[in-house]
Amino acid sequence: MGASQLVMVFTFLLFAMAIENTIYVVTALTGIGMGFQLLSIATISELFGLRHSGINFNVILLANPVTFLVLAGVCGLGTLLTIILTVRIRPVYQALHASGSFMWSLISPGKVRETKDDIKDIK
Repeated sequence: MGASQLVMVFTFLLFAMAIENTIYVVTALTGIGMGFQLLSIATISELFGLRHSGINFNVILLANPVTFLVLAGVCGLGTLLTIILTVRIRPVYQALHASGSFMWSLISPGKVRETKDDIKDIK
């Protein structure tokens, strides 16, 4: 079961990289990983008994969609927090870069040249 999960992790990472012409490899590896997961049903039935094999089968089949929903929710939350942070930090960037870019003076260390007049004095 662990080996099939590693195959699936490698497959999803390869798919996320979007390298050209990897869709065939990703499709084959996804099929292999899902095949391993379906083979694990026999092992799980031996561990927990045939009495509960229907429930175990459904739990295994629901693992991938539930994981997708959880990870999609985490990604959605990260996107929402990024938007909120961007909106909150925008005034700070505008205040910092209002007069142009900063320039550290090599002539007089310790003093930051912040205005265009100071920059003209250096030339």
